[in-house]
Amino acid sequence: ITQFITPSEAFTLQMGVHGKRTRKDLRRTKQLPIPPVDWTPYGPIRQQQQPKVCPECRGRGMVKCNVCEGRAVIAATGHKKKNTVNMQRVIGSRWTSVEQRCGHRQYTVSEMKGSKKNKNLEFRMSNCCGPEEKRVHLWIEFEELRSKNMWRSGWTTLDDIKNAKTLNNGVLLDMKLCHLCKGARIVTCTNCNGSGKIAAQHIVYDQ
Repeated sequence: ITQFITPSEAFTLQMGVHGKRTRKDLRRTKQLPIPPVDWTPYGPIRQQQQPKVCPECRGRGMVKCNVCEGRAVIAATGHKKKNTVNMQRVIGSRWTSVEQRCGHRQYTVSEMKGSKKNKNLEFRMSNCCGPEEKRVHLWIEFEELRSKNMWRSGWTTLDDIKNAKTLNNGVLLDMKLCHLCKGARIVTCTNCNGSGKIAAQHIVYDQ
């Protein structure tokens, strides 16, 4: 008689994880009735057991998104703690101030002085609106430009600025919609492909 073991039980047994739970599952599996044998021109074939509830999603077919961890949003600036500053292309690069500075948010690096070696590197930030003679120029340090709490790489959209005024007192929000779940917080279970059940195994041929 061929004994049926689910793929998840076999994997757990091989890995040696949660031994007590594995032995309990195996005892429960042994107590199940043995599927009948069908006689075919190719010989006797034992039928599959009834599908079991998926242990990952517990039959729901959906699981919590593993990218945003169920929060529906992720960090818009990525997972790095500080902004990346490319010294070879920093002149002319675009930056957005997290909070308004002199009535403006969008700036470009127009000049730099000092050096990283001497720890006196500074950048001149210039806004991009209005005539050249009326533009605002600010000198900031290298570490300030790297701080995500003060500057964001690139120019943000008008919608982001409006959301900051409405939701966070004008401070830009470091979040965007999760690219995997699209804000749904859940995704299809890959263990059962959304069916909620897992077949016991493939058809087993009697020897």
